Amino acid sequence: MTSFLIGLALLAQAPEIRDLSPMLAERVAADGMPALTAWITDGERTLARGVAGVRVRGGETKATLDDRWHIGSCTKSMTATLFATLVMQGVDLSERTTPLELFPEFAETADPAWKEVTMRRLLTNRAGVVGNLGGKHPALWGRCYSGQMDGPTQRRLLVQVLTGQPPELAPGSAYLYSNAGFSIAGAMLEAKVGVPFEELMRDHLFGPLGMESAGFGPPGVSNDAAAPDAPWGHDALEQPMAPGIRRSDNPEVITPAGRVHLTMEDWARYARFHLRGEAKDHALLPSIAVKRLHEPEVADAKPRYAAGWIVGEIGDPPTRLLAHSGSNTMWYAVIWLAPEKDLAVLIACNDGTKSSAMEKLAVDLYSDAVAGRALR
Repeated sequence: MTSFLIGLALLAQAPEIRDLSPMLAERVAADGMPALTAWITDGERTLARGVAGVRVRGGETKATLDDRWHIGSCTKSMTATLFATLVMQGVDLSERTTPLELFPEFAETADPAWKEVTMRRLLTNRAGVVGNLGGKHPALWGRCYSGQMDGPTQRRLLVQVLTGQPPELAPGSAYLYSNAGFSIAGAMLEAKVGVPFEELMRDHLFGPLGMESAGFGPPGVSNDAAAPDAPWGHDALEQPMAPGIRRSDNPEVITPAGRVHLTMEDWARYARFHLRGEAKDHALLPSIAVKRLHEPEVADAKPRYAAGWIVGEIGDPPTRLLAHSGSNTMWYAVIWLAPEKDLAVLIACNDGTKSSAMEKLAVDLYSDAVAGRALR
C-alpha cells in the first residue's frame, strides 16, 4: 500500500506535457500535409508533443504519438556519434583514418587524392566526395536499387567505384554535401569491426540510449492503405508509398546518410543526449567527444558544418543552434538543438514536399518555447 501511495504522489507531481495537437491540426489543414508531429524537450524530459492527420493521404487511420517517422538526413549526426562511440570503446580508428587504410584492396586502382580523404572530412562534408550520387553514377545507383545486394555489399561497391576516380573536389578544400561521404564512413566502420552498419547502430547507439523503436527504411510492414500500421511517405504527386514498394526509400547504400526511422520520443532521447552531452560526461561519450561532434570543421565557412550538424545562431541575443533537416523526398524532418537554452525541437511529416512549411514550423515552435508560450 505504501509503494502504491508513493507512486500516486509521484504521478501527481509529474509536470504536465503540453498538447501541441490542436495547433498541429491547424497546420495540417493549412499546409495540406497528410500527417504532422512535433516534440519539444529539454535535457531531461518531453515538455510538449502532438500529432495530427492521417497515416495515408485520403485514409481514415489517424497518426498517433507512438508512430515511427522517417528522418532522412538527420541520420547523419547519428553515424558520426556511432564513430565517436566506437573510438571510445577502443576500436582502432581516428579522425585521420582513410578509406584506403580499411580497403587496401582498392589502393592500387585508387586516385591519389583519396589519400587525403579522412573520416573527419567525410563526417563534416569536407572530403570532396560526389554530391549527386545517382546523377553522377547511375549504373551504381541502379545496381543498389535492384535489391540484389545487401547493405554492406552495396557500400563496399560504393567505395570501390568512387575511389577509382578523383573526388569531385579536392579533399579539404570546400564544403560539399554528400550522402556518399557518410556512406563511405559507414562502410569504414563495417570494414573495421566486421559487423554490418545497421547492427553497429543498434548495438552501440540505439540500444544504449533506449531507442527501441529505431530501425531503417520506411516504417511499418502493412501494404494495405486501409489498415496501415505506420505512416506512409508521399511523393511529389501526393501519392502514398507503401513500405513494401522498393522506391518507397533510397537504397541501403546510403543508410548511414539517411534511412533511419523511429518514434518521436526515441528521437527526443537522442536529442537529450546531445543537449546535455557537452556539459556532462555520459556513459556513451565523454563531454569532450560530444563537443568535438558539435564543432564545425571550418569555423568561418558557410555553412558551418560539424559532424552531422549545421551550426548557426538564433534569437536576440543570439544563441547557438545545432540543426539539420532530412528528406528522402517522401518525408520531411527537422531537428533543432539549443544547448545553451537546454531546448530541442523535433518535427516530422510524411510528405517530402513541405520543406518550407516545416522550416517555418520549427522557427515558430522554438520561438514559442523560448517565450514559454508552447509550454504553458
